[in-house]
Parts: sequence; C-alpha cells; structure tokens
Amino acid sequence: MSRLAFILAAIAALAMAFAHAFLGGPLVVDAIRNASGLPEVVIWLSYFTWHDGTVALLVCSAAFAFVAMRPNEIVLAAFATAMMAGFGALGLATAIMGSDSLWQTPAPFAFGIIGGLGLLGIWRRPKSVMPSV
Repeated sequence: MSRLAFILAAIAALAMAFAHAFLGGPLVVDAIRNASGLPEVVIWLSYFTWHDGTVALLVCSAAFAFVAMRPNEIVLAAFATAMMAGFGALGLATAIMGSDSLWQTPAPFAFGIIGGLGLLGIWRRPKSVMPSV
C-alpha cells in the first residue's frame, strides 16, 4: 500500500504540474502579464512565483517516484509530503480568508490531496524500513 500511495502521489503531482503550466499558465500568467496599471515588479514576481509552483510539483513528483522505488529514503517522502501539505493549507487558508474566487481553481484542494497520498505512504510503509542517515 505504501508504494502504491507514493506512485499515486507522484502521478498526481506530475499531472498537477502539467495542468498548472499548460492550463493555468495561459489563464493566470497571461492575464497578469497583460494587466495594465500593475507595477512591473508585481507582474514579473507573479510570473516567477507561478513557475516556482510548477517546479515544486515536478520535484515532489520525482521525490515520490524515487521513494516508491527506494523505500529507505522515507525522509525524502516526508519532505515532499510536508511541502504539498503546506501548499494545501495555504490554498485553503487563502480561499477561506482571502477570496471565494480561489475555489474555482485546484489550489484549495489539489495540493492537500497530494500531501495526503504522501502521508498515507509514510503511514503505511513497512515498519522494518529505517530512514537513511
């Protein structure tokens, strides 16, 4: 079950990275870049930050896939899980306290799902597997 959870987390993070870059990118990034009246630093910092999310998803996908093949590297799964859970909490908090418009995007729930799969993999790992030091 642990290996399957990590594989599913890797697939989900990879799918989210592609959706983020190729579906969300044109919708969000193009709108920001074409917005009038925004300071240039806001435009380019938003552009940079958007693509940070894509990189984080790709790195976490690779981490989960690696741990699925090498269960002793559980610390790597813990790191990726914490990152995805943190992004998930941020998405939820922003949607609840910021703007209801965020519920129209995957941000409030998709990262949390990936983090949840990572947590399931960690929880269900064979107890004889020890973290590498």
